[in-house]
Amino acid sequence: MGGGPFAPDPVEGFPLGSEGARAGVGPMGELILPGDEGSGWMRLFRRWPTGLAVLQVIPALYVIVGAGETDFAAGIAAMACIYLAAYAVGSQVAAWPAYPAVIAVLVAVELVGIDARITMAGLLLLLWIAAVFRGRMRDGRWFALQTAGMVFFGGLTLLTLPLEVQAVGVIAGIGFFTHGLWDAYHFARNRVVNRPWSEMCVVVDLILGPVLIAVALTQ
Repeated sequence: MGGGPFAPDPVEGFPLGSEGARAGVGPMGELILPGDEGSGWMRLFRRWPTGLAVLQVIPALYVIVGAGETDFAAGIAAMACIYLAAYAVGSQVAAWPAYPAVIAVLVAVELVGIDARITMAGLLLLLWIAAVFRGRMRDGRWFALQTAGMVFFGGLTLLTLPLEVQAVGVIAGIGFFTHGLWDAYHFARNRVVNRPWSEMCVVVDLILGPVLIAVALTQ
């Protein structure tokens, strides 16, 4: 059971039927023993990543629905870059500083007139190469999974290059939605990135993905 980046499943290692085996898992990956769930306010506080996601979704919905902007294709590879950065570094919490760093690169290249889709796909490849040089190939199936993610999300981003605006929006929506499924899997396994990150990301992606598709199809 378990194994791989970067920690064992939180409830592994407890005898079957023990209190530890019946434990839940908090958003930071901590064990929550039966009867230790805390007050309603504490349970609500543990969902702070969802609240953070909502704060990002609201302005994004204004841009997508209000302004009709659906060209979010660069975001597909950008989201994958954050996972691959954490994976290459070998730290689940590295996703958090990777987020503003990736966004800064994306904004910078757009300001100088470089296509952010190409830049993000290129950055994704560079991060994968960094993971290889850091010995992540020894991770077996987890390395294979992150490689598959690089190919899929990077390829989906590049696929939009020759397409018209409507098709770009639809593919961006597909990319966000499928990345939401990626987030959900990593949340369930508590691997590569920490649970607060994957929780926040899954909320953002699973909301914006279908909205992008719907708005793009009406343009």
